[in-house]
Amino acid sequence: MVRLEELNAVLRSGDEAGLRALVGGRLVRPETLAELIRPRVPFLPGSHYGYGFVVREDSGPRTFGHAGGFPGVAGELRIYDRGAWTIVVLSNVSDGAGEAVMAWDDLARRLAR
Repeated sequence: MVRLEELNAVLRSGDEAGLRALVGGRLVRPETLAELIRPRVPFLPGSHYGYGFVVREDSGPRTFGHAGGFPGVAGELRIYDRGAWTIVVLSNVSDGAGEAVMAWDDLARRLAR
């Protein structure tokens, strides 16, 4: 069983080995991850909140992740297709992470066709 501090550290760092452990069932049990990313509350069109993650199920591959920022900084983690691809963007511009991830989303949609 993982401690919340360990999970939080992996998500904040974007550590590749930790993210692979998350989706591979070594950081949390697969059934626990399934509960974390189960869509619960509608958010933006095509997305919902899970527990600590935003789950997107729009026109491209299913993704889950988390984003945040403060004036002058931004970050976003997006995990595609249960770990097939993962992107972590950190930016010194308030909107920089979201813009980069949206560009990757567009590419991922085209690759998924």
